Amino acid sequence: MYLFRKKITLHLILSNNSKIIPYTVRIVYQIIYAFAVFLFFRKISYKSYVSPFCILKNKSKISLGKWSELRANTYLNGDIIISDYTQLNPGVVIYGKVKIGKYVMIGPNTMLAGGGHNFDDDTKPMMLQGSSIKFGGITIKDDVWIGANVSILDGVTIEKGIIIAAGSVVTKSADIQNGIYAGIPAKYIKNRF
Repeated sequence: MYLFRKKITLHLILSNNSKIIPYTVRIVYQIIYAFAVFLFFRKISYKSYVSPFCILKNKSKISLGKWSELRANTYLNGDIIISDYTQLNPGVVIYGKVKIGKYVMIGPNTMLAGGGHNFDDDTKPMMLQGSSIKFGGITIKDDVWIGANVSILDGVTIEKGIIIAAGSVVTKSADIQNGIYAGIPAKYIKNRF
């Protein structure tokens, strides 16, 4: 960044193609970005990263905290709250009602199913009966590491400091803080410390 004496203008130099962009362009970009966020998201921090290759449905119900990252091929659909410093790696699928705390790492190809399909009416195909949140959605507390290819089902609460091993299926709440859970279905293995 350079500050010129005669003009009180700040210029940014892009390293990839050596073009000079006035600071005012950056301000205009931030205003447009804030307006777009206001229109499409419930809340998203300007310090967050959302890959252009994410699929986001019902953006008005998605909240994204500061310094959070949504990597490529991430799919979000539903009433989703993602807190600060959370990372969703490629291929993560989240739908239904899901609340994710701070400092959470979610590995690639993980599915958080915070809802399910209705199947009570035998006169209609299940596909046409809609979906519902029968068990209250998913809650993931702070400082959690979820490995790759994990499935977490509706009604699960994952307590603070827990590690879920890769390939696990979490059907019941993981309620021992700082525990390590693994398996199908996921069970408590040992404490981290």
